[in-house]
Amino acid sequence: MFFLKEFGDKTTLTSATLANEHGLGGTWLGATAGMVAADAIAIWVGTWMGSRLPERGIRIASAAVFFAFGAWMILDAIV
Repeated sequence: MFFLKEFGDKTTLTSATLANEHGLGGTWLGATAGMVAADAIAIWVGTWMGSRLPERGIRIASAAVFFAFGAWMILDAIV
């Protein structure tokens, strides 16, 4: 399922196009380095914020955001 989800992702399609035009090796290295850098930044920011914010507040805020997006998607499907 993960493969099917990621197969049509814009970054996957972009990487495939770049690999076709500029070669597989450099594209693979660049895409991997970019993903590792983005993940490292996200982990660092999450760790930094998690140590400073109350866990209960994070849970409530994340639940509210997920609820809002879910309601938005349902309304978008209906209208």
